[in-house]
Amino acid sequence: MWFGEIRLQERMSIMKTLSIFGLVAISILLPGIPSGSSTSEWQGDDAPIWNRFAPDSLLPVWNRFIPDSLLPVGGGAMVRRADYRTPSPATDLEGNCVPLIYNGDPSNKLDVVFIASHFYAEVGPGSHFAADVELFLSRFYAFPQFAANIAKFNFYRLDVLDENDTCREVSSNPVCSRTKLIEMAQNCLGFDPGNNDQIIVLFDDEATNLIASRAEPNVAYMSADLGGVAWIIHEFGHSFGGLGDEYNNGSTARIDPPYLNCASLTPGFTCSDKWGDLMDQNGVGCFQGCGASNWYRPTNLGCVMNHPAVDHHCAVCSRHVDSLLPSTAMSPFLSALSLPSPWIWVLNSRGISLRTRG
Repeated sequence: MWFGEIRLQERMSIMKTLSIFGLVAISILLPGIPSGSSTSEWQGDDAPIWNRFAPDSLLPVWNRFIPDSLLPVGGGAMVRRADYRTPSPATDLEGNCVPLIYNGDPSNKLDVVFIASHFYAEVGPGSHFAADVELFLSRFYAFPQFAANIAKFNFYRLDVLDENDTCREVSSNPVCSRTKLIEMAQNCLGFDPGNNDQIIVLFDDEATNLIASRAEPNVAYMSADLGGVAWIIHEFGHSFGGLGDEYNNGSTARIDPPYLNCASLTPGFTCSDKWGDLMDQNGVGCFQGCGASNWYRPTNLGCVMNHPAVDHHCAVCSRHVDSLLPSTAMSPFLSALSLPSPWIWVLNSRGISLRTRG
C-alpha cells in the first residue's frame, strides 16, 4: 500500500513537472499580447478566472484552443468567447466596431452588427445603447437553436452615431435606408450582405414612440423596449431566414406564398409540396393562416414565427435556418475534450485544471 502511494506520488510529480515545462515552452514560443493591447485589458480583478492566472504570453493564443462546448456555463447562461479576452484581428479602421463575440474569420461566420439610430444620445461602453445591445444579444443565448450554434456567429457593436443615417418614424414604424445601414455596417471589416450577414438597428425607446418592429433582407428594425427585445428572434427569422409570419393577419393574398414556411392550395405550393416529409411529426401539419388567411402554416402555435413567446422554430423553419448557418466542424481532438457546460479550464500556479464555474 505504502509502496503504491509512493509510486503514485512519483507519477504525480512527473506529470506536474512536465506540465510546468510545457507551459514554460508555450510561453516562450507563442506570441504575447498584440501590440496596442494593454495588460489591464487581459488581466485584473474584473477579468475571468482564466485571465487572472494566465501569463500574458499565453492569453492571446490559449483561448483559441478552448472548445466551444466548454464555453457554456450552468444555469442557462453562457460564457462568451469575448469574456475570455480572445483576441480578434482589427475589425475596422477607426476603432468603432467593437467585437462582442468573435469566433473567427468573418467570411466563414454569420456576422451580426448592432447599429444605433441617431435617436440615441450617445454610444460606447456604458451607454444606453450598449446596455440595449446586451439585452438583445441575450435573446440569442436564450434561444436554444442559436445558443447551440453560437460558435458560428460573430457579433459586433458599431459605436457610431450618424445624424444622416436616414432613420425615422413613419406612422410609428421604424424606417431607415437599407443601403445606408449596409454602408455603416461595412465599418466592420468582413461584413458582407451577399453572405447573408445581418444588421440589427436599434431605436431608443426613450426618444421614439414605435409601436412595431419590422424586417427586410439583412436588416431587423427594433425598438429597444421590452416588447422589442422579445421580438428580435422573430424578426431575425424574417431578415436572415426569409421566413413568413405564421399568424393570421386577416388579409387575403392574391398570389401564392414565396415563403418556404407558408403554403397555399395551388399545386406546387401545398403543405405536402413544401414540407410533406415532415408531416405528422412534431406537430407538423397544415393549419390555416400564415400571414394571409388563405395561406397555411406548418404548426398550430409551435413556432417563434407565430409568437415571440415560443422558444423554438417549428421543424420546417428550424431545418431551413440550420441550412443557412455556416458549417463549423470541430476537430476530433477538441470533440474528445467536450465536457458538461458547468466546467471550465483554469490555469494557476499548480498547472492546468478543471473547475466548476461559480
